[in-house]
Amino acid sequence: WKYGGDMGGVGKYVTQAGVEIDSSSAFVGEHLDVEVTSKKPANYGDAEAPVGGVDVQVSVSSHGPLGNSTSVCTMTVKGNGSSTLGPCAATSFGDGAVVV
Repeated sequence: WKYGGDMGGVGKYVTQAGVEIDSSSAFVGEHLDVEVTSKKPANYGDAEAPVGGVDVQVSVSSHGPLGNSTSVCTMTVKGNGSSTLGPCAATSFGDGAVVV
């Protein structure tokens, strides 16, 4: 993400947020689907020194002969350059196993 933006010299804001996939793998016959969403922005500072932030959520689903599984993780990125990775949740349907 890009951070450090300001409005008239005031505040620290996220100017761009996204996800880059470095690598992925799946068994033969499996399919991977990735969905990225940004949640509502929030002010993590105060009125005099705002620090904008946004939650970016990534959902990875696998489906195929072994079953279906989905893992979802959320990261909060802030305009001051800090970030927090929240807990990741996983579900599995059929015979598929999920490790998060």
